[in-house]
Amino acid sequence: MSFVANMSPIWAHGALVMYSLIQRALHRLRTIDLDSRAKWPKHVQVIENDEFGPLVISIGDATVFPDMSVWSRGAWILSANFGIRNHRNNAPETIDHREEKAFIMSFRDSFVGLVSNVGPRLATLARTRPGLAAIVSPSLQAVSWMAKACGLSIAGTILRRGSAHRVPSAVFVRLPSPRFNDAQLESFSNAVRSSETSTVRNVYLEQNHENGKFVNAAVIADIRFEHEKAGALLVAIRSPSAESVMSAVANATKLTLESAALTPFVQFARQSAEIVVVDSNVRHRRDPSRVTASGRFEMDDALRRGLALPRGVEVISRPDYDVTETTVDAHQVFEDGRWRTQSTDVLREHSLGPWLMSVKNAIVAPDGSVLLEDGTVLSGTYFGEPFHDSNIDGWIVAESAERAGLALTKQRTFGHALLQVAPRVDALTRFDSSMELLVNDYAWDDRALMNRLGVSLHNITRVSRAQLQHLIRVPELIVSTQLQPERRTARSDPKWMSDFVERFTVASPPTAPRRVYFARRDDSGERGGCANRHEIRALAEEYGYETIVPELLSFDEQVDLVASTVDMIGEQGSALNWSMVMPRESRLVMVHNKDKGRKAMDVTFHNSVLSARGASLYDVRAVRAGGPPNFEIDPRALRRALETLT
Repeated sequence: MSFVANMSPIWAHGALVMYSLIQRALHRLRTIDLDSRAKWPKHVQVIENDEFGPLVISIGDATVFPDMSVWSRGAWILSANFGIRNHRNNAPETIDHREEKAFIMSFRDSFVGLVSNVGPRLATLARTRPGLAAIVSPSLQAVSWMAKACGLSIAGTILRRGSAHRVPSAVFVRLPSPRFNDAQLESFSNAVRSSETSTVRNVYLEQNHENGKFVNAAVIADIRFEHEKAGALLVAIRSPSAESVMSAVANATKLTLESAALTPFVQFARQSAEIVVVDSNVRHRRDPSRVTASGRFEMDDALRRGLALPRGVEVISRPDYDVTETTVDAHQVFEDGRWRTQSTDVLREHSLGPWLMSVKNAIVAPDGSVLLEDGTVLSGTYFGEPFHDSNIDGWIVAESAERAGLALTKQRTFGHALLQVAPRVDALTRFDSSMELLVNDYAWDDRALMNRLGVSLHNITRVSRAQLQHLIRVPELIVSTQLQPERRTARSDPKWMSDFVERFTVASPPTAPRRVYFARRDDSGERGGCANRHEIRALAEEYGYETIVPELLSFDEQVDLVASTVDMIGEQGSALNWSMVMPRESRLVMVHNKDKGRKAMDVTFHNSVLSARGASLYDVRAVRAGGPPNFEIDPRALRRALETLT
C-alpha cells in the first residue's frame, strides 16, 4: 500500500495538491519559449532569416506530438510564431525516423485556413529546403495538391492522434502574419497562379454550399441566383475540389466573395481582377421563381392508416402479399466472450403498402426530397430527405418534359447506391423501361451497375448535390419504396429486396460455394478502420476463408463472387452491403468497429434482407482499444468467436 493511501484524507489531499504544484513548476522550468528569449539553445538552429527575424528553424533530437508540442533534449519548446504549442496530450505510440522531417500543421482545417496558413509555409519550405519531405495533419485534405503546386513532396506518414514522431531534427516554418508583410503569402500565390489555367472569367465564390450556417441564408441564396443568372460560375470552397477552386479564382477577371471571411482568396486573383465582397445584411427582393418548403406530409403514416393523400399523389401499384410483422432471432452478437441472440422486429413482407406511387407536378431537390407546388414536403421512407430536416429552399432551374423516376438518395456512396438506388431503379424500370431516371452524380463510375439493371445511359439525368438550391420540376414523378431501415427496427421490404436479388444475380454463372474474407487494399489501417487488420486476415485464412480484395475486382466480378459466397467475414463497412446478394441460407460474420461504451452501429438492414433469405448475421464485437477513425480488434476474442462457428 502506498504512502499516500496510509495518510488521512486531509493530509492525502494536501500531498496531492503539493505534488501537482511541483509538477507544474518543473514543467515551467523545462519549457523554452523561443519568442521570449534573446538567445536560443544550441540545438535550435535558424535555417533562414528575413527582415522580420527567423523564417525557418530546425530543432535537433526532437519528438513532435499530435497537439503540436515539441520535446527536445530534456525541455519543451514553445513558440507562437512557429505554431508550436504547450504540451497537453500524451501519445502512447512513438514513431522513429532516421532522417530530418518538416512538420506543417494547422488547427484551422477549413480551406480558408489552408490557403492562409499551410500553403504559404509549404511554398517557403520548398524554396529553402527543396526535397525535404513534410509530415502533415490528417485533416488537411487539400495539402497534397498545395504541395504539388509548390513543387514539394509529402511524406508517406501523417501526424495523428495517439502517435508522436521522433526525428534527428524537425524543421518548422514561421506562420504567416500581417506584421511579417506578405512575402510568404505572395510566394504561395505566385506558385498557384503559375500552375493554374482556366477559361472561367466570372466567379462567385461560396463559403458553404449547404447554405445558412455562417450567413443570412435567405439573402445569400437570392444573391447567388442573381449572379448565376448573370453568367457567373458558382464555386463552393468545399466542393468539388481544391484544384478547381483555385484554378477558377486564379484566372477570374471578376471575383465575387460570398462573405468577408473569404478575403484570403483575394491574394490568388489577378491584379487587374474586379473584387466584390457581398454584404449579407443588405435586404434583397426575393426571386419569384423560388420555392420554399412550407410544411410536411408524412406519407408512411397516411399509407398505413389509409388516410387521404395530398392532391396529385396517387398509388399506382400495390404488392400482392400481406403485411406481416415478425420477431426474428437471426442476429447473433459476440460480446464479453459469448454469443447472445439479439431479437429484432422485421417486417417479413411489404411494410408500407403501395409498391409505386405517382406525384403530379413534383418538385425534386438534389437530395431526393420531393415537394408539391404548394411547398408541402412529402416525407417518409419513399423519399430521400433527412427525417427531421426539410430545409428545402431554392429555385426551379430545370424542367423535365415527360415523367421521370425518382432514383436519388441523400448519400452518394457505393453502399447507399447498392442498397437504396439499385432496387428502386429495378422497380421503376419494370414499370416503364423507357422512363427518364433522376440519378445522383456519384464519385464512382456506376455504369456497370446501371448496365446490370438494364438501364440505358440515355435515360439517366444526373442530379448534382453541389448546388442544393437547384430544383427540378417533373410533370409526373414515379416513386418506389426504398430500403430505409429505422433505428432498432428494420421496417423495410425484405421480400421485395429478396426478389430483386434473384433478378440481379440471374446472369452470374453458378460456381462452387465459397467462403470469403473481404479484405481491404489498405492493410495498414492508417486511413481509418481496424489498425491491426492483418490479424483479422490471418485468423480468417486459418479458419479456411480465402482472402479477396473487392477493390481489385470489376463490378461484375464482385457480383459473381458474392453470388456464390455462402460464408463471408469482413470488417464492418460499405463492402459488406454486398451481403444482400449472397445465396439463400448463407452466413455473414461482421467484425464490428464499436465497443460497448459507444453507440452500436445500426445494422438492421442486414437483419431484414438476410432474414428474408433464410441467412444469419453474426456480429463480432471484440474491440480491444480505440475508436473512430481507428480501433484494434482483440485477436483472442475473435478466435474464440470463430471457433464456435466452425
